Amino acid sequence: MSVIATAVATIGAAGIWYASPEMPSMIGQATVTQPSSLTGPFTPTYAFVTPSLGWALVVDYSALTTRFFVFHTTDGAAHWYKQYVGKARGDRPYLHFFDAQHGFAYAGFSYRTGDGGAHWQAINVPGSQPYVNFASPTEGWAQTFRGGAQHIYRTGDGGRIWNEVEATPPGSGAAHPVLEPQTSTFSNDCEGWLGATATESPATVFLTLDCGATWRSQSLMSNVAPGSWYETAVKRVSGNLVVAFVSDSAGHVLSAFSTADHGDTWRGVPFPTRVSAPEAVSFVDAQHWWILGSGAIYTSNNAGSLWTHVHGSGIPEGWQFDLGQGIDAYHAWGILTSTAKSQLSRLVITTDGGSFWSVVSPPQP
Repeated sequence: MSVIATAVATIGAAGIWYASPEMPSMIGQATVTQPSSLTGPFTPTYAFVTPSLGWALVVDYSALTTRFFVFHTTDGAAHWYKQYVGKARGDRPYLHFFDAQHGFAYAGFSYRTGDGGAHWQAINVPGSQPYVNFASPTEGWAQTFRGGAQHIYRTGDGGRIWNEVEATPPGSGAAHPVLEPQTSTFSNDCEGWLGATATESPATVFLTLDCGATWRSQSLMSNVAPGSWYETAVKRVSGNLVVAFVSDSAGHVLSAFSTADHGDTWRGVPFPTRVSAPEAVSFVDAQHWWILGSGAIYTSNNAGSLWTHVHGSGIPEGWQFDLGQGIDAYHAWGILTSTAKSQLSRLVITTDGGSFWSVVSPPQP
């Protein structure tokens, strides 16, 4: 595969996370009583490990440097408990829990918890502008930029100690930080995929099979229009199966490809509708996939070979499905936005594969 000098490798399996935050402050766990909508300059996201057990991360985007809020539910969003308030930057939050105890949060800065959100610790990485990625509660990766060059670090203890990886991806000398979440993925067996951004070159991702000791590029799409800007993102589905997305400068997905043999062979992944962003596609397991975004609800039970358009009922008039994520084959959550007022959002949950959606109470900062 050819090496694209303009490609920018960016880490972010469970997300690209900017580190070096201030420590968050703990809030007494009191039940939050909510109206049916979230109003104001807030961007929410959610993470559920079971249909009943979940967390919410809400960022106040009224200013560049601002606050984030973490909430917890044990009854499927019937009640929310405010756990933390911390320093945030930007308005694109990301939240991921591996299990009921271990999770990571991004709100312009990175945090981790090992006790179900009762306490959160800042993730600090050597170097400037680090982007942090965790494959498990203990195995993590970080990309930093120093002197115009990138440096990659690895941790095996949840981010307490970081060791620099000697090799960097091909073409990384021209790399610059890119503030986009969820572009890459790593596994516990030293396999890693990095998304990239570039202009006037084939859509490219990078792969390592030896914990970053060596890297090779993978060209996905060569018919990129002259002068165009594209970005790639890789999401792990299950085991060795990954899906790579190619998006335009607006973030809209142009095409997607899957591989289960470390990039030796690729197959196109057809989508039944225009996908607004890679985040709109969620993979419950190797077979059960969801598309939840831009007003569309689709499900697949055969790894995307066939899709079912779900005409979900229960969504109120004047509201549009914005983004969501599958929890299992039958349960999913979604964020609705008002077609009349963009700062008004609602949380909906389905328990029957998307046929009916119930409006539940979102957490209130």
